[in-house]
Amino acid sequence: MFITTFEIKRRDMLSTISAIREIIKTESPEKTKAQIQQVTIPFPSTPEKVKSFPEAMRAFRKGNLTPTPFCELEGKIAGETITIYPPGIPVIVAGEKFSRDLLDYLSDSRKGLIEIMANDPELNYVDVIQE
Repeated sequence: MFITTFEIKRRDMLSTISAIREIIKTESPEKTKAQIQQVTIPFPSTPEKVKSFPEAMRAFRKGNLTPTPFCELEGKIAGETITIYPPGIPVIVAGEKFSRDLLDYLSDSRKGLIEIMANDPELNYVDVIQE
């Protein structure tokens, strides 16, 4: 598996892909026609900020969070930060609203060989702020 981020230069990425192709040819001569699949998961748009981070933290301190099933998150306000690694950038922070494209991104990410940093790394439930 080869994962890249926006910080990787195109020439470096192409060089790595070329090296992987050479490894496939030398390590598996019977698979010289093997293709490397390029999968692109588009990064979602920036979530809408509904509450400031301090407001979201007050909700946390007051216990105004509800564990919510992943399938019911659209339109809800995050009560926690969710980070996908790699690249290690938060995709949503407490106080931001879950959108459809963000949920699609998280759903696709759950299928990959990546680490999800959240209260529930499986994302079966996510804490949202009670309104």
